[in-house]
Amino acid sequence: MVSGLVAGVQDAPIPTITVDEVQKRILELCMEGPREVSEIARLLGRRKEDLMRSIEELRILGLITVERRQVEKLELTEEGASYLSSMLPEEKVSAVLEKSECVRLDELPLRAASLGLELREEEARLGIMHLARTGAVVVKDGVAAASCKDALKRALNEAKALRESLASIARGEGGSPELLETLKRRKLVITRKVAEILVSLTEEGRRALAEGRVSSAKLVTTLTPQMILSGEWKRATFKEYDLTVPPPRVYPGRKHPYLEFLDAVRELLVSMGFEEMRGPHVELELWNFDALFQAQDHPAREIHDTFFLKNPTAGRAPEELLKKVGAVHESGGDTGSRGWGYRWDPSRA
Repeated sequence: MVSGLVAGVQDAPIPTITVDEVQKRILELCMEGPREVSEIARLLGRRKEDLMRSIEELRILGLITVERRQVEKLELTEEGASYLSSMLPEEKVSAVLEKSECVRLDELPLRAASLGLELREEEARLGIMHLARTGAVVVKDGVAAASCKDALKRALNEAKALRESLASIARGEGGSPELLETLKRRKLVITRKVAEILVSLTEEGRRALAEGRVSSAKLVTTLTPQMILSGEWKRATFKEYDLTVPPPRVYPGRKHPYLEFLDAVRELLVSMGFEEMRGPHVELELWNFDALFQAQDHPAREIHDTFFLKNPTAGRAPEELLKKVGAVHESGGDTGSRGWGYRWDPSRA
């Protein structure tokens, strides 16, 4: 908000701008250059979401510009993150081979455990594969052996560089294109598109800060009865409201159209003399179909339109009722109808 005057050239009045303390810190951080909102939130010890209103108000005042953009960021996969605190598979396998001239493949996890290393069978397979690719290991008849010490050393140096690159990515830094390509191929790193919000000072904002025309205060947005009774309102700095800004549009909740349709049908049927009855969420076919005189071979009773339970598969119903329903389906019973004319199956109901 704009308030007060300071002395300018030839004592010309220059308006000062009063913002809250957080907004002043945002402006000061942006004096060094454009800042991403996540970085600002980290430096201020606040959540990103809590700063968005303050940033929008500074933009309206013309002190900052806000740029939204899509960027690609590198992230460690679960497997890649697990190697940060331990070793890559090829490093573990190399540690075993350094102690033994040759090792059976199925004994690698056990040999690694004797060295205090946890090496799963899948990791052992990966380690052998990467070492064989560099020519550091040869495998014959299920036995792995180091080809030569120099090749094994080169493989270890490559693994160390990969692990350092993983640590660099975890810190939000990059790495060499060759190493990144290897990490992506091994599915230790993925590229994810994220939305960034970049905040920059405008020329007016930079000039106002440099000239000391931006002051901070604890702005009060709500006048409470306690403030009036205590007289605190006399010393408070109130935040100005722009009545020309349209309020956010409110979309009130409403009943789902299908529920409205059900209410209309219910009202119509009740007015015709029917009585509404409520049952459990899971009901017998007897009540859903048979008691409504729907034939047992009706298409609506197929599995594509009805959900059935695997357990339990059957329920109970009064024997006398089953006889009456069966009679109506088969011959009409005492209703005067001819029924469906088929053999009704009580176990289906």
